[in-house]
Amino acid sequence: MIRRATDENVSERFVDFTAMAGAVVSKQMPRDLKRNRRHSVVITLAFGLIVCAIGWWFVERTRSGQLPEQAAPNIAAVSTVSAPTVTKPAAPSPGTAITQNQADGYLAYGALTAAQGTIYNPDNPNDPVDEDFMTSDENNLYQDMLIKIQNSVQGESIPDFQTAIQLLDACMNSLPRVNKSPNIQLARLLLQQCADERAAAPAAVNDPSFLVLGNDDLDYRVALLCGLGAAEKADELLGGVIAKESGSTRQKSKVFFERARVRAGLGKFAAARTDAEQSVALADGNPALKALREMDITQLQKDIPAYADFLKSLPEK
Repeated sequence: MIRRATDENVSERFVDFTAMAGAVVSKQMPRDLKRNRRHSVVITLAFGLIVCAIGWWFVERTRSGQLPEQAAPNIAAVSTVSAPTVTKPAAPSPGTAITQNQADGYLAYGALTAAQGTIYNPDNPNDPVDEDFMTSDENNLYQDMLIKIQNSVQGESIPDFQTAIQLLDACMNSLPRVNKSPNIQLARLLLQQCADERAAAPAAVNDPSFLVLGNDDLDYRVALLCGLGAAEKADELLGGVIAKESGSTRQKSKVFFERARVRAGLGKFAAARTDAEQSVALADGNPALKALREMDITQLQKDIPAYADFLKSLPEK
């Protein structure tokens, strides 16, 4: 009996609960899947409706100009009204008296500045070797005078030549050495001319000391004489320098060209041409100096068109 019971198929005598559970689950899964799918569709539709509602609300607010408040950028207001134009006093037209006076004033101040180096010896300021040199204290006074004259001549829209003359006179009266310089005397005459005191200039330039160069700067002496209407005196001065036959080839070349410029201004075109050619010939052994002289001659023709016309009228060599 026991053996028969043992040999019998147990699966036939007892219920297989595992199989039953699987069967139940397999029957319920389709229902659960359907239910879950329905829930997903509902949720998706609800989410879509919410998004549409938010979009519609934003569009309507935008149309009405009532956007959500945001921090406004700090943009400065830009004015559409143009700022007034700042105008300067009208500059005098070329060739007018004030323009020439200003140029002459600058020339006079430049000559006074250059003269300082000829009457002051910085290597031995307190014990001048020559009585014509200033001491250190005298040079300080002269320098102060230069600064004040510069402000009067160049620092004002309308130059104050009268004040410049008074300053120079005070310095010349205090420093006899200054009063001995021909270029300083000529600079004073030019300032007088700028101040329309032209009556004193013609007679004063006949002083024979103006034809003695001494330590003065030659370029300023020539320019001052020409500025005072004494170009003939400048021509004579340069002739005396050339006759001395001293100085280097470079210096001689420069003096010949300076006389060519003066003579061209006087209308002595043939003599000017001769001096110009001589200035180039003296520089023949120095290519750089020769090129410089040729540029000077080209500029001279631009400065004095009548001289350029004269050269064009000459037959070609």
